[in-house]
Amino acid sequence: MVRRVGESNISRSLSHTCGPTSFPNSGSDTNDFVGSVWRRDYVVVDLETTGLGTEWQITEIGAVRVKNGEVVDTFNTLVNPQMEIPPKITALTGITNLMVTDAPHPDEAIRQFLAFAQLESSILIAHNASFDCGFLTRAAAGAGIEWPRPKVVDTLALARTVLPRPLISNHRLGTLVRHFKISNDGAHRALSDATATAYVFSGLVNELGKLGATDFEDLMVAAQSVPYRHRQKVSIAKDLPAKPGLYRFVSADGLVLYIGSATNLRSRVRSYFSASEKRRRIHSMLERVESVRIEVCASELEARVLELRAIAEEQPPFNAASRHQFETAWLIMEDGVLKTAHTISSDLAPQALGPYRRVTHTLKAREAILLALGGEFAPFSDIPLREVAAPDVKLARMCLEGRGQIVSQNLLGRMADFSDQSHFELAARIRDYFSYYIQGVERARDTALIARATKIIWAHHLPGGGWQIHAASRGRLLTSVATPPLTSPAPWVNKLEQLEPLPETSVHLAYSSWEEVRVITRSLLEPGARLIEWNSPDPWAWPVDSDLKEFPRFENIPRPRPDRL
Repeated sequence: MVRRVGESNISRSLSHTCGPTSFPNSGSDTNDFVGSVWRRDYVVVDLETTGLGTEWQITEIGAVRVKNGEVVDTFNTLVNPQMEIPPKITALTGITNLMVTDAPHPDEAIRQFLAFAQLESSILIAHNASFDCGFLTRAAAGAGIEWPRPKVVDTLALARTVLPRPLISNHRLGTLVRHFKISNDGAHRALSDATATAYVFSGLVNELGKLGATDFEDLMVAAQSVPYRHRQKVSIAKDLPAKPGLYRFVSADGLVLYIGSATNLRSRVRSYFSASEKRRRIHSMLERVESVRIEVCASELEARVLELRAIAEEQPPFNAASRHQFETAWLIMEDGVLKTAHTISSDLAPQALGPYRRVTHTLKAREAILLALGGEFAPFSDIPLREVAAPDVKLARMCLEGRGQIVSQNLLGRMADFSDQSHFELAARIRDYFSYYIQGVERARDTALIARATKIIWAHHLPGGGWQIHAASRGRLLTSVATPPLTSPAPWVNKLEQLEPLPETSVHLAYSSWEEVRVITRSLLEPGARLIEWNSPDPWAWPVDSDLKEFPRFENIPRPRPDRL
């Protein structure tokens, strides 16, 4: 039995009235915050079930829809749980087996609820939301329906943030109802508890506004299950701009603990103090954080590049990645011998695999080439560290260039043969070698094209209008600029065209790390990237017979006129 009550029957302001009392707003800042919260649509839900575990079923669903701070619709249905309701549950909720005999099947009930809730465009609110969402998700799966994964606000977590002990004895729904003086005569029935939860949410929003919250993001952060000592530190992000940039977390004694980059500095820094942050290393870092330093950038690309350079230079203790960007190894061939090198010349770059992080990775890539050229496995216990003569110099050079698909065709064939013969360990070794070979080809493609280019200028159109225009030389980003909307980018392009490129050098990757080159390459490959200038001895292209043939090729790209960007 489904009961829905339309707006004409029930329409109560939640932003001002909560049960029999009114929650006064405390100043204009609070009003602004409350207004930003209520501009969104919410569905507040509560369930009654046959028990607490995953083996139990739903017996009742109650929900209220809230728009612009008012309850505009309600949903209520009993559910036939397809099992007996335990007596203790009947004593608690008053729902009997007889009451649910003619109630909808769980599959039908969840369909009706989802049709009412429209969770693709509404935010779901519940008290102890993991409980309700768990039952609803399982019910949807049982009905063959994909759960829409809405944004969820848990009033239990929100109450723990807004009303920590000893301000309140506990954070049960009944305790919060009494704290906010809400009338709830139908406790432990779904619709009554959902309505009470809506009023509790209203009270918590007003209280959060008094604590200095300014927008909806503050609400979402406060509603996460985060240690209180971490939640307190979210205030360091309060005045950060919503712009791209670099951020440094700093300890009380001035030590830079961690460096990162962001498209939106304020949102990214705040996310560290939310439940979405699961990394233990970062949790340890947050214990020591006292402040954050920022550097606003013209683009996300510039921010990411500055992050890489800062990590390499400052070596912050809590950055695990990018600390050893300049420790590289290459697989090259000299005088017909496959060998490892830690630096290579610019002329040799097109015939080198890498860079790799470790010498052992170059050896595995070498084994891939040798096996592809008809060689046998090295001793199973180890790969020889000695230099190895290539059985066929011409074919080996093609393999180093990633051309001819020699390695991919031969190794995939040998791997299939070993699998057919149940030699799965040997097949796995080939797969391992081949993955390192492909990694080397991909990185070599990026570094050879970008690091050998005298100068590159390219642009991305911004969603709100204007352009981000970038210039790079010999693998190093020179600068990024952001142009205002509704203006011609030509003056900025002209300035970038006048930039002097970096001097030519005989050493490959002399001006940057391979990670910076990779970031530049990805920016060039982004959909919608506009290539303005490509000044290089190599074409912006890749061989059609490459082992990376699935990657996009950029051959004979015409240079667009800057005034038509």
